[in-house]
Amino acid sequence: MKKNTIIFIILSGVASFFNYITYPILARVLNDVQFVNIAVALAIFTQLSSFMLSIVAITIGLSKQGSDNNSNSVIEKLQAVLAHLFFIITVLFLVVSPFFLDKLHLPAHLLFPICIMLALAIPVSVVSGFLNGKQKLVKLGIAITISATLQLVFSISFGVLTRSGAVALNGMALGAFVALIIIYRLYRGEGLPRLRSIFLHGFELYKSVEMRELIKYMILSSLAILIINILLIIDLLLVNSRQIDTSLYTDLYVISRIVFFGGTLFVWPFLSNVDIQHPKRNIALLLKISTLFLAITICAILIMLFFSTEVTRVLLGSNYNLGSGVKELAISSILYKFIFLMITALTLFFIVLRSYWAIWLPLVLTATIGIFVLTINDYASTFSIIFGLNIAASIGLLFGLFGFMKITMHARQFQQKNKIK
Repeated sequence: MKKNTIIFIILSGVASFFNYITYPILARVLNDVQFVNIAVALAIFTQLSSFMLSIVAITIGLSKQGSDNNSNSVIEKLQAVLAHLFFIITVLFLVVSPFFLDKLHLPAHLLFPICIMLALAIPVSVVSGFLNGKQKLVKLGIAITISATLQLVFSISFGVLTRSGAVALNGMALGAFVALIIIYRLYRGEGLPRLRSIFLHGFELYKSVEMRELIKYMILSSLAILIINILLIIDLLLVNSRQIDTSLYTDLYVISRIVFFGGTLFVWPFLSNVDIQHPKRNIALLLKISTLFLAITICAILIMLFFSTEVTRVLLGSNYNLGSGVKELAISSILYKFIFLMITALTLFFIVLRSYWAIWLPLVLTATIGIFVLTINDYASTFSIIFGLNIAASIGLLFGLFGFMKITMHARQFQQKNKIK
C-alpha cells in the first residue's frame, strides 16, 4: 500500500472518530430532550445529504479526464447545477416540513442549520471529488480532518456554553463554513473549482445536450446511492418491525456496522486509482480492495467468536456471553455488511465511469431483496431472515461483478462514452 494511501486512511480514521465522539460528548452536555432533538436533526441531514456520495464519484471521474481547464469548467457547471437543485430541494423541504416536524417533535428552528450544512455539502463534495480524482489523497485527508475537527470544536463549545441543542447544531454549521474557507485558502494553488462559479452560470446550462445528460445521470445515480443506503439497514428495520430479538440484534448491528465504516476508509483510495483510460487495469485494483474487505470481515468474525463478551462490554456497556446461536446471527450480520461494502464500491466505481450499471445494480438488488422480504412468513426466525437477506444481496453482488467485468472487457466503448466535450 502506498504511503499517501496509508496517510489518507489514518487522517480519515481520525476524522471519522471526531464525527463519532460528537454524539457521546453532546449526550453528556445537553439534557435528554435537547440531545434527542439534535440527534434526529443530524439523522435527517445524513439522509438528505447521502446523495452527495454520487456527486463525489462523478467529480472524481470528471477530474480524471481531459485537460485541467476543460475538466474544471465541467465541474464548475456541475457545481452550479447542484446549487440550483439545492434551492429547489430546500424549498420543497421547507414546504413539507410542517407535516413531519410535529410527528418527530422537532423544533422548526433546527431547520436553519440543517439547510446551511446541506448547502455547504455541495462545495465540500466537489472539492473532495476533485482532490481524489487528482490523486491528492493526503491533501484530501487533511481537508476532511480540518472539517471534522472544527465541527467538533464549534458544536461542543457552543453546546457547553449555552446547553442548547439548537445552538450546538448552529455551531456545527459554523464550523463547517469556517473549514470550507480554510480549505480554499490552504489549497488556493491547487486549481480548485471556483465557488463563485455558482453565480456565473444560469439556466443556459440546461440547453447543452451534454450537460442535460450529465444532470440526468447525476439524479439517477444519487437515487441509486439512496437505495443502497436504505437496503443497507433493511436487516435492522425488518427485525425491529417484528419485535423479535430487537434489542439483541440492535447490539449486533452496531458492532457489525463498524465493519462497513472501517471498509469505506479504503473505498476512496480505490476510486482515486481507478484508471479510466485503461479499464482492464481496474481488475487488479478490485481484487486488492476485495481482499482488504475480506480481511476486515474475517478479523471481525474471529473477534466475535473469541472475544464477544469483551467487545460488547467496551462498545455497548453490556456484559453478556454470546451463545452459539447468537454468534451465528452476529456472523450473518457481519457478512451482510461485507456484501454491501462490495456493492457500494462497485456502484461508486460505475459512477466514476458514468456507467448506467450504477443504476441497474441497485434496481436488481432491490428486486432480489424485495422478493425475499415478500416471502418471509410470520414464523421465520431472526437468523433465517438475516441469512436470506445475505443470499438475496449476494445475487445483486454477482450482478454487479458481471457488470464490472463487462465494462473492463469493453474498454474503448466506455473510454469514448466518458470523454469530456
